Amino acid sequence: MTSSSVPQPTFTPTLTPVILFKTPSSSSSSSDPYALALTPAAYTAHFVPVLTEEYESASLLELLRDGCEQWEGVVVTSKRGMEGWVKSVEAFLSLPDSVTSKGKGKRKATSIDEGTWSSLPLFSVGTTSIEYLNSTTIPTEYKPIPTQTQLDNPPKSATALAELILSTPPRSKQRGYRPYLFLCGDKTLEDLPKILSEGGREVREVRVYRTEGREDVSSNLEKVRQELEGGVVGWLGFWSPSSAGLVLPLLRQRDASLTETTNGGAEVESEQVDGKTEVVAKAAGALTGQWEGWKVFAIGETTRKFLEDEGVKVDAVADRPNPEGMVKALKTVDGDM
Repeated sequence: MTSSSVPQPTFTPTLTPVILFKTPSSSSSSSDPYALALTPAAYTAHFVPVLTEEYESASLLELLRDGCEQWEGVVVTSKRGMEGWVKSVEAFLSLPDSVTSKGKGKRKATSIDEGTWSSLPLFSVGTTSIEYLNSTTIPTEYKPIPTQTQLDNPPKSATALAELILSTPPRSKQRGYRPYLFLCGDKTLEDLPKILSEGGREVREVRVYRTEGREDVSSNLEKVRQELEGGVVGWLGFWSPSSAGLVLPLLRQRDASLTETTNGGAEVESEQVDGKTEVVAKAAGALTGQWEGWKVFAIGETTRKFLEDEGVKVDAVADRPNPEGMVKALKTVDGDM
């Protein structure tokens, strides 16, 4: 028998688990862009959805009716903000003309002068929101255009985004800087409006979505934990401060009772949320127990800062908040790049 006819052993590389605390973007988690990017790089994705979104159009419908000439630019810090914009535009365009005629919003948005929303610059953290907007079918007149600087060097954080906005000249020298339309959620951090205000710019925050924690986060996390029993360690991936704030206490207390303060556990206190007193888990300290030894990934600088403020060591941050940026960050730490 020749050497060529001898059956060769099949080598199956061990896939490093990556728990993604986010909702898959498709009905099948295996077809999510992050899962598709991780698998060829010898990682396997495990999704644990944390937040549910509810979009709100009422405030934006009024602004869309009034037209866009009063604004200097549109600002978003998350894909959800851009999703809220698209849903509001779709709702606006479906309204009867008699309802939308007050400020001639539809007529302005379809004209060729300054009255089109595409004449406004779009400022965004990363490129995800821009890519999502470009993929939608809403009329181009309702798609603000990112500046060339935004495209060449996408800001990685709200602070970097504020610096870009402050360095961008007004779109009309005669009128000077007009207010910025900031599409935000109910838990958006105040860093960006604060920096812009201190820089002499006016910001109008319009809430286009709200998020709430899912009831099944703990049970879904436990299912993943059971699947990975046997001493295997990998990566924990965080996508936002709000979702991280919900997950960290569960990582520290397996029973997730959250009824007392423990060493390295979670502190529970009440706070006012939308006028209601809610129990909020306050995470503190490094990860121990079941998750000790797992490395931590943050999708961006804002999430990194939140985790580090909570005492969690962040091992990797994406240089760009997309699947390729995540894989690059993980591989850099794991020594494969």
